[in-house]
Amino acid sequence: MSAARLAALLAIIKENDRNYEKRTLLVYQALGEAAALGYRCGIRYDREMNKKSKQWPVVVIELPLQHEITAEVAWHCAATKLIYDGHSDEEKYKRIEQYCAESVRNVFGKQNDTSAGVE
Repeated sequence: MSAARLAALLAIIKENDRNYEKRTLLVYQALGEAAALGYRCGIRYDREMNKKSKQWPVVVIELPLQHEITAEVAWHCAATKLIYDGHSDEEKYKRIEQYCAESVRNVFGKQNDTSAGVE
């Protein structure tokens, strides 16, 4: 986490402003960087767009500029089409544990398979 990394991400976001799929991924990365730096940031819904019956999440980051009271930057991002399945916290963490175990097994299992024949 660094201000330089956030600045680099913001520059790449600007370059990809009309590539919405790529921009959205970059915006969420920038949100994580900003949060890690302790900047005020988060996701909210655009009230005006919601009046038009659309749910548009807005990612907001307040940048600490020297000569500005607040330097808010924000992007509308498409809401996910995924439907919350109603899982409990307990089920969520079981799923995470299973994913982690399977991922580690897949990564290290493949490494072992490829190196097994090498002496």
